[in-house]
Amino acid sequence: MDGYRKIGDSLYPLMRQKRWQAALSLLFVLAITAVAFYNVLGADFTNWDDNLFVTENQLIKDLSWENIKIIFTTFYKEDYLHPLVLISYSLEYKFFQLDPFFYHLDNLLLHLMNTVLVYWFVSILSRNAVIALVVTLLFGIHPLQVESVAWISERKGLLATFFFLQASIYYLFSMKGKGRVYFGMSLIAFVLALLSKAVAVIFPLTLLLYDYYIHRKIDKRALLEKVPFFLISALYAADTLFMHEQTGQLDHAKLASPFKNFLIACRNIVLYIKHTVWPTELSALYPAPKEVSLFLPDFFLPLVILCIMIALLLWTRKYNRTIIFGFLFFLVAILPVVKLVPFASGGAIMSDRYMYHSSIGLFFIAGFFIDKLYSMEGASRHYFKVASVVTVGIVVLLFSSMTYQRNKVWQNSKVLWSDVVKKYPSVSLAHYNLGLAYYDSGLLEEAIGEYEEAIKLRQHYLKARYNLGLAYAYSGHYDKALAQFQQTIALDPDHVGAHMSLGRVYQQLGLASKAVAEYREVLRVAPDRADMYNNIGELHFKEKSYDKAVDAFQEALRIMPDYQKARENLSRALLGGKKVTDNK
Repeated sequence: MDGYRKIGDSLYPLMRQKRWQAALSLLFVLAITAVAFYNVLGADFTNWDDNLFVTENQLIKDLSWENIKIIFTTFYKEDYLHPLVLISYSLEYKFFQLDPFFYHLDNLLLHLMNTVLVYWFVSILSRNAVIALVVTLLFGIHPLQVESVAWISERKGLLATFFFLQASIYYLFSMKGKGRVYFGMSLIAFVLALLSKAVAVIFPLTLLLYDYYIHRKIDKRALLEKVPFFLISALYAADTLFMHEQTGQLDHAKLASPFKNFLIACRNIVLYIKHTVWPTELSALYPAPKEVSLFLPDFFLPLVILCIMIALLLWTRKYNRTIIFGFLFFLVAILPVVKLVPFASGGAIMSDRYMYHSSIGLFFIAGFFIDKLYSMEGASRHYFKVASVVTVGIVVLLFSSMTYQRNKVWQNSKVLWSDVVKKYPSVSLAHYNLGLAYYDSGLLEEAIGEYEEAIKLRQHYLKARYNLGLAYAYSGHYDKALAQFQQTIALDPDHVGAHMSLGRVYQQLGLASKAVAEYREVLRVAPDRADMYNNIGELHFKEKSYDKAVDAFQEALRIMPDYQKARENLSRALLGGKKVTDNK
């Protein structure tokens, strides 16, 4: 009952301050955060999933009941189930089409709302205005947050945190009066968080941390009330693991090396802490190490550092719960994404976005130390207060400036992937995506160079070979284009795009029979391609094989009765055939 009493007595901790002071503090944080992220509003979509989830996603372009049903029941693009994210994109598309300004604006507004929720959550939990202010400031302006805010496709993390924090606040409110109402609201918010991003599965564990922090006894009652949360979390996790198993996104080779996974996880945890303390050399993609061994400094030193940190935490457990709580909150929140269970992730070993809400725990520790400095007693207490304020001021200026600069990296795909290539030149995916960006901008020679570099780093890079062939074809290097398409087909005999593109090159070179053969290969894999029958018909018509042309055009119209071009071609073929008969 002590936990209930303490949280009840401090349910409105900001009452200790004057309301206008609390409001001004929050407005100050929001203003600095808005300024730090303002330049992200001028950014474009990127070719890193924005095309899959927004610009080329037909599912969001029709906000019908049928599409909503599909959104809520389908793992889109073999990803996690996050229907609320797709619904938000659908609403944006309905009102603003594909204007990136509004998608970025909504991301920024969500971040600002999350900043308010962090202030509320930490105020309730810590009952300390200084800690609440410091945590909220750091959460709002830290450069690690840029990926989550600037990347439109990471709406998932923003929405999940929005509901995660609400669920936490409602849980704390449930400890004083109207427990059932707030408890139910917490459960609903938790489900909504799961429907935004799978990382919310750890929420039930954080409830135990809240109980620990407020000195609530973990008895039978405390455990039973959390059963619904754990049950929902377990069902969602099982469904997600099953989906990843079915789609081949679980790396079974790495699953068979639990000690190596443990070393990677330890390394990642230490690097995340390092990036939180000193956020330099941030990247949209951090490549996986080529070798994992306890005898390598990259893995031995993080393990030692982590052991020392844990030892210090154990030593402080008798004296301070805030530090223990902050570190455990960070650890629990980051646990699903430290690669203990290796999901396919494009070769990335860690990501800035994973720290979006995990960082609250580390900021909690920072807030505790600033508060201790600010509250120091004695003859020099005035200097300690000044020192704490100056420290926070310097950090705010430094981090907000770094955030503003980091936003510029996300302005478009060329800038984004050029930044990754500069920092990690051996990442084939970065060269490939940079090549796509150049290709879409009409810079074919630059695109060819990046595709070739990607293939040099990864010999059997199917997408890079195919796109290299396209770049060669559009730049008039047909012989090189043929070679790339043929190698693509050698790697994947059923590659529809390669067969189709190879057919077009043959057609461009006047090799009609070879072009027809490739178009028929497309039909072998995708028999309902009306456009391929139309292409075959046009080639036969050009060779005056009118009967074959008629058959091909009729087949195209059978598949697609409203195919106007095929209908016009059929009329021409029928007329051509009649003239040939009359001449006889």
